[in-house]
Amino acid sequence: MSGDIATSRKNSMTTKRELITDIEFRYLKHISAHANLFRNNSTRSTHEDFINGFVNYLTKEECEFFNGSYKCGLGPVEAAERFKYEYRPDENVLREEFLSYLESSIDVENEAIFCEFPIAGNRSDVNRFNGNSYTYELKSPRDSFRRLDEQLQSYKRAFEYVYIVTLESEIDTDEIPQDIGVLSYDFPKFDFDIIQEPSCQERLDSRLQLEQLWLSELREITGEYGPKEANGDECKRYLIDEVQSKYDEESVNEIFKSCIKERYLGT
Repeated sequence: MSGDIATSRKNSMTTKRELITDIEFRYLKHISAHANLFRNNSTRSTHEDFINGFVNYLTKEECEFFNGSYKCGLGPVEAAERFKYEYRPDENVLREEFLSYLESSIDVENEAIFCEFPIAGNRSDVNRFNGNSYTYELKSPRDSFRRLDEQLQSYKRAFEYVYIVTLESEIDTDEIPQDIGVLSYDFPKFDFDIIQEPSCQERLDSRLQLEQLWLSELREITGEYGPKEANGDECKRYLIDEVQSKYDEESVNEIFKSCIKERYLGT
């Protein structure tokens, strides 16, 4: 089957539009849904809408792949999966491969690894807590770098070690702060290599760290329930003030790491 797909790619005179127009409407819709090609499929309702979307979004090589997949009878779901791993990985594929890489190189029984941690209006992609705190911002080939600086700055306020994980072709170490770690990868092999080691962040935001703790965790730390008539937010602010009045920044960081590790260890 792969030979048939490769053969279909030889006609370099065919345009992207011609390649996609050859594919039936239902097949395109299934590919679009399973490969997560477009953020909002509801704006596309006709065959022509999908053709335009594919032509505008895909490269010539990618159009040739889908055309060949369709003509040789490869199902749209299988074609979409191959596309996500071999041509343009999305964030879910990259996260899956990166977690496999992490888990193969550490002692998972003594480390808490978890995804999607909300912090200062952002969400850190992959996080790791042992005696230290690490966060990894993943950038797939489909991701924009527009908000990267804002993301990294927010993570540096709470985590000791901050990494960006991106394609080697996207790396310009002159534009990445020296205190940020850089991991590169390729695909479809997904080999990960450390390009730049991170520095330990020394100016952590104690209050931001405490804001990430649950109310129950703050109550356990302080031994207090909080004001009787206060709502949840008011009670949390009161308890955070109590912790900050009793502990210095270094101690708060240790409390933060301990609580988060215990929360996610084994999940």
